[in-house]
Amino acid sequence: MEIKLNREVLLGQGGFGAVFLGTFQGREVAVKRVELIRANANEGKNLKQINHPNVVQLFHVECTDDFKHFALELCTASLDQIFLEPNDPKKYNGPKLPYHFEIFSQLASGLEHIHSRNLIHRDIKPENILISVDSTGQDVKVTMKWADFGLSRAVNERGTFTMNSGVKGTSYWYAPELLRISHNFQSQPKKMEQPRGTVKSDVFALGLVYAFLLLDGEHIYGSHINEIHENILKGSAININKLERSHYAYDLINEMLKMEPNDRMSSSNIIERLKSEKLKLADKEKVMLQLCTIRDPIFPSTDQSEKLKTLIRQGVDVNVKNSNGSNALHLLCQYNSSERLIDIIQLFIQQGIDVNGENNYENNALHLLCKFNRSERLIDVIQLLIELGIDVNGENDEGDALHLLCQFNTSERLIDAMQLLIELGINVNEKTIYENNALHLLCRFNTSERIIDAIKLLIQGGFDVDGNNVRSFLWEKANINYDKIIKLFQSLTIDFIF
Repeated sequence: MEIKLNREVLLGQGGFGAVFLGTFQGREVAVKRVELIRANANEGKNLKQINHPNVVQLFHVECTDDFKHFALELCTASLDQIFLEPNDPKKYNGPKLPYHFEIFSQLASGLEHIHSRNLIHRDIKPENILISVDSTGQDVKVTMKWADFGLSRAVNERGTFTMNSGVKGTSYWYAPELLRISHNFQSQPKKMEQPRGTVKSDVFALGLVYAFLLLDGEHIYGSHINEIHENILKGSAININKLERSHYAYDLINEMLKMEPNDRMSSSNIIERLKSEKLKLADKEKVMLQLCTIRDPIFPSTDQSEKLKTLIRQGVDVNVKNSNGSNALHLLCQYNSSERLIDIIQLFIQQGIDVNGENNYENNALHLLCKFNRSERLIDVIQLLIELGIDVNGENDEGDALHLLCQFNTSERLIDAMQLLIELGINVNEKTIYENNALHLLCRFNTSERIIDAIKLLIQGGFDVDGNNVRSFLWEKANINYDKIIKLFQSLTIDFIF
């Protein structure tokens, strides 16, 4: 066989086969192995008809006496794994997933392509949506891909097909018409007319997946299988009220979950709807960024917070950036000094904002906080960002967080902020690309009343001080604290030549 599988590395297992790690023509692949007697004869044929970035790629199919083997594109995890418990070894812990709207668009695009090839998937569920991570370029790219076409079928031009062998798939992701057919098959199989399926059942299942994502892994029709079946048949999406009515996907999901197939939108309709919603979201995202740049007391912090919460509930992308590459966290740290600053920042963090993201000038949120912010809660925000994993030693052209504090920040919390950074292990002797260290920047630029305390703190923190370190940065006598600084260094018996 050209396909080689590693039986010791099981990637997944289902009712119709198992997936192992393997290789094909020198590349790592996922090898799906299905017993020949249970294999869908058309699975390979159907997949070969599909060439789309949001559908898993099939490389090769081979058979032995007992099994059919599919060499498939290797992905990192399935969508359901993002909601596993943190200690579960199968939980997805890879790069951050795209924004929900982007996931919705990718899935709709892939499904529309499948349907355009006159195929129906028939087993749409989070387990059959794979997460592909491509880190070969400069940026990591995360893509959603439809997988497992073992139940796929050809459909006619109207998108329907005969269901001679009954309903296939996973029952709590069934559309209501499939549940009705399934129940009729079980209760009176001989009296049934030959039923027909439709691609619109895929649309219903996709609506369930969209809701599953927005509800953080919860099914929109209930919490256990009997409840889910009963509520789907009644048309009672009991968890729909957990979604904000003004959310861009609220009405979309409701239309995808219509009881009758003919009342549902098509997969191509979903794409058009999402394009329309994207334009509306873009306007709301501009408003969100503008709110983050408003300084107090021009805008009451309580009003600002509530307006931001409303926009987030409506589904804006909290990681959207302005023309300078700044996201909401950058702007809050640069402009906002309200008493509720940390509460607003935590709101964005809960929504998954990129804490370590940089703008076009290589500034992260910590840089901007140290450079511009005069909030009374400066220390609390620094601590929060560091707890969330921001790089305390990260640098841009102006230096690291300590450099920026020493050059620009004259707030009452300057000493406390410097003390915190030093305790966290920041290198007090680090230099900028212009060969400036923290002491240089303090002596030349900083006009804080507590500058003497700041200089003493640097020295206590291990700064290697001598005359050459500061002499060239005092010659202009530009610092209003010039005399105080000179007296301090003279008291430390440091030799200066002026």
